[in-house]
Amino acid sequence: MAESINTYGLIGGGVSDIFQGIGGGYKARGNRYEAENYREASRFADLEAKIQHATTTVETSQVLRQVYQGLGRVEAGAAGAGFTSGGSAGDILRSSAQQGALQASMATQTGQVAEIGYEEQSKSYANMAKAADEAAKAQEFGSIGSFATGAVKIGAAVALL
Repeated sequence: MAESINTYGLIGGGVSDIFQGIGGGYKARGNRYEAENYREASRFADLEAKIQHATTTVETSQVLRQVYQGLGRVEAGAAGAGFTSGGSAGDILRSSAQQGALQASMATQTGQVAEIGYEEQSKSYANMAKAADEAAKAQEFGSIGSFATGAVKIGAAVALL
């Protein structure tokens, strides 16, 4: 009687281990899907960084264009009034040029900060993809162990019969 209880226990444990191995295979597959989603998110973040770089270039060019137009208006107004580029007109031109340079610099820096943020996001997603790949490998390896343990238990039970 004790042998039959032990035999049934081995069979039950073996079957449980085999099902645990099957479940581990499904979990590993889920980890692979998760890794692929992280890789895709990383690619999108890389793309966003490139778009942000292009956007920053355009925005900086627009700011500089507005500055040059403003400087042209000041020069034209001063010349139309018979003033030279010295004195008050020169002060206005210098002040406008400085303000424009500051605006262009701010547009560039703001864009670069956003671009760096997207690059960091991409690296983070790439690292999460690597972690999910490693989790999948570990789960697959564990599944192999569960199958082996289950087979050994069932083999031991058969030997006891």
